[in-house]
Amino acid sequence: METTTQTVKSRGSIIPSQAFLDEVDKTVRQMQNKLEIQWDGSSWTDESTYFMSARANEELGNESGEGVSATLDVELDNATNRFTPEHTESPIYAYLKPRVRIRMSVIMGGYAYRLFTGYVKNIHPNIKNGTCSLECYDNQVSVSNKETNGVVYENYRSDELLEVLATLSGMTSDEWELDEGYHVINYGYFDRRNVWPLMGEVASAERGRVFFDRDGKLKFWNRGRLHNRLPYITLTRSDWIINLDYSVAEHQIKNNVTVQAMPRSAAGIQVVWTNGNIQYLDPYSETLVYVPAGASQVAFLDLEDPCSTFITPIANTDFTANSAIDGTGDDLTSDISIASFIDYGNAVQITVSNTGVTDAYLTKFQLRGNPVRVLNYIRVKATDSTSISNYGEQVIEIQNDFVQTEDAALQIAYEELWRRQDAINNFDMEIIGIPHLLCGDVVSVEYDVGDYKNYMVKSLDWMLDDGGFTQKLRMVNPYLFPSIVRVDARANIAATGTATVTSKANIV
Repeated sequence: METTTQTVKSRGSIIPSQAFLDEVDKTVRQMQNKLEIQWDGSSWTDESTYFMSARANEELGNESGEGVSATLDVELDNATNRFTPEHTESPIYAYLKPRVRIRMSVIMGGYAYRLFTGYVKNIHPNIKNGTCSLECYDNQVSVSNKETNGVVYENYRSDELLEVLATLSGMTSDEWELDEGYHVINYGYFDRRNVWPLMGEVASAERGRVFFDRDGKLKFWNRGRLHNRLPYITLTRSDWIINLDYSVAEHQIKNNVTVQAMPRSAAGIQVVWTNGNIQYLDPYSETLVYVPAGASQVAFLDLEDPCSTFITPIANTDFTANSAIDGTGDDLTSDISIASFIDYGNAVQITVSNTGVTDAYLTKFQLRGNPVRVLNYIRVKATDSTSISNYGEQVIEIQNDFVQTEDAALQIAYEELWRRQDAINNFDMEIIGIPHLLCGDVVSVEYDVGDYKNYMVKSLDWMLDDGGFTQKLRMVNPYLFPSIVRVDARANIAATGTATVTSKANIV
């Protein structure tokens, strides 16, 4: 019998073992904590015996929720001064510093489920009451302050650009897990910005999400995984919900949504830099004007626009050289060579050598390339007149240059409008904690007795202490919207006259 292989993409959370789920569902639950810290940078030390309590927050970031960030605060018993940096008798004295790795789990039904992975940001020992608090953040810190390059990436999918960004931040392939993207960016350009906000914009242009999961791995969900998700947990008033209220908050309503983008396109091979008219330049200080005999000049050329390709300068076509600055004297072009040429996308480093015995003036020097310029400006708007009439105009603007077409911008605008135009768009609830519930999950909520509605977890706060495990959730409308189809109507004028035409169509 022939063996076949099938790749299956999960559309929801990773559900723990049945024993864990059974324990979560119990009226009286048995729960243990597991706190581990990598003090020495290589081995994990179990600090669970010193654990007192923990609070954490997960939240969707930015206007369109393209990223998730998490923080953790841990309270430890420090009666022995184990976590006091000045206490030299502590066995971990030398390691009490920020940027050490930390992870937190709960154990139920014999199964350990990870709640947080990240780094210690601050250590705060309280000498008076014998405690120590740790402020922590997730693995987002490993990419947030890393700078990108000026290279142009042509026809990269969303996940391919995210892989480039992850690599630029120093990550390796075993540290990420990325869905294959649907969205292709014609010319991806980072302009030496920080990695993390760029990752969010790339994911948002896909209408997907990028985040570090609770095991510390970088994840990318494409739009197929994020949209039209079905709830996998039902939160009922009798079993889970401790407190529930909703807000009619004006600042949360958005009934005028503008999406702007300035995608880049190739302009074709042309001159992108020249040394100008050298007769009016100082040959000893200006770039690529004067090259002494037997010497070289290294020039770093910053360009107005990045280029997808460059042409290494060619003698007589791109440069000429003479023994006199006005172009007279001996022709020394054959003595000039390009010793090195390094492409940085928005700049080049070029080494020009003079192998002759006569000082040379570069009477002509130009650089040709294919500049990638902003040749298209996209600005679309989605509004809801009823919402504006009821609540006034509430504006949101989204700028994302990785959006490539007007149709893509319209889809983002109308989806955000649909999610935000309603006044009752925020549900806040406190529940008996469900460890495997994640920020971004869609759940079914009993918002009134016997009435249920699907909501997405926008932010999640959890607390673990002697009182058990509880969570506070902020719920918003999920990403659930049909495809937008644009219809262009055309007609021929056949005769002079006046007619009224009524057009009807179904939105599929």
